[in-house]
Amino acid sequence: GQTRGGHRHQHTHQALIAIVGKVSIYMNDGSAEEVIDLTHPSQCLLVEPKDWHTMSFDKDSVLLVMSSHPYDRNEYIDTPYE
Repeated sequence: GQTRGGHRHQHTHQALIAIVGKVSIYMNDGSAEEVIDLTHPSQCLLVEPKDWHTMSFDKDSVLLVMSSHPYDRNEYIDTPYE
């Protein structure tokens, strides 16, 4: 029942895989928005740096996030698109 994210990146690309359960990803690239449900480990969502995203987790869900760059909080853009 938790929601995480709420940012985009300057350079980082990510690959998201729901290892267990369901994770709903809200994405907004500044011109279009959509919600993508990851429900099986065979699904992988690629998140571009421009993509504002939040991740909403069903109970007991596990999300694997692979990142093109090491974690750097200064690389986040916290301002959503208007």
